[in-house]
Amino acid sequence: DLNVFPIPDGDTGDNMLLTLMGGVDALKEESTSLAEVSRNVANGMLFSARGNSGAILSQFFDGIAAGLSESDVADSHQLGKAFRVGVKHAYNAVMKPTEGTILTVAHDATEFACTNKNKDAEGFFGSFIEEGKRSLDRTPDLLPMLKKAGVVDSGAAGLICIVEGMFSALDGDKNYDYTQLDSMPSSNGAAEIDLDAFNEDSVLEFGYCTELLVRLQKAKTDIENFDISLITDFLQTVGDSIAAFKTGSIVKIHVHTKTPDKVLAFCQQFGEFLKLKIENMTLQHNSTMQDEETEKMERKAYGVVAVACGEG
Repeated sequence: DLNVFPIPDGDTGDNMLLTLMGGVDALKEESTSLAEVSRNVANGMLFSARGNSGAILSQFFDGIAAGLSESDVADSHQLGKAFRVGVKHAYNAVMKPTEGTILTVAHDATEFACTNKNKDAEGFFGSFIEEGKRSLDRTPDLLPMLKKAGVVDSGAAGLICIVEGMFSALDGDKNYDYTQLDSMPSSNGAAEIDLDAFNEDSVLEFGYCTELLVRLQKAKTDIENFDISLITDFLQTVGDSIAAFKTGSIVKIHVHTKTPDKVLAFCQQFGEFLKLKIENMTLQHNSTMQDEETEKMERKAYGVVAVACGEG
């Protein structure tokens, strides 16, 4: 339900859900160590990461896993340290970090939870959600395009939803219907798109959302000393909305470009592809475009609702 952010592909909710479900699908029932569980989730999210929001989310969880790498259990203090590593990884994943997004909310909520002297994990998550919602409300003041569209940042809203879910599970939410999980899409799922929204007369206005998972090859490069800036510097010449990071011998890349063929050719110099996704953003935009009145709405501090008795 979060596919409202005013960018061409407008599929933040789908991307974050499918990214997270990749982590859920990677869980192993026999795992009891927090370090092992968090690493399995992070790795699953890396392989399933979709879109800019999914790439950032996967790196947030990758940092958390790194911060818990030696912990079978964790208290609120250890959680705070791990979440701070998660924030650092998330910022490092983006070529040009933008405030007023999921990055800002993750940072603000983490710092508040870390300094709130929580006695237990429930307190940590409660504090995170409390400040996260306040930070989310501030996002339109940091990013003009949000205020113009009359929305908060959808990626940041998605993060709050996820942490609320974690808190509910930790708190033993008795009212949650866990049978819903059986109907959730798998990490291989994809949103339905009306192909007629891009016809023979359409113009490719927004380019392609291009995502690659590349396994670096010893025959092509020095894997250990490989510098991700080789790729990010090139991507800046052919596109924008760039997210790129290296985990071991795997490189994850996200870029919006009108020439995905150039991206593929450049990256294949260093390795071979494990996964590819190239989606027409103009098609996505046309399929999910909001009406003009919604786009012109500006978010304001106060509103008025009139209630009157009588028919109608």
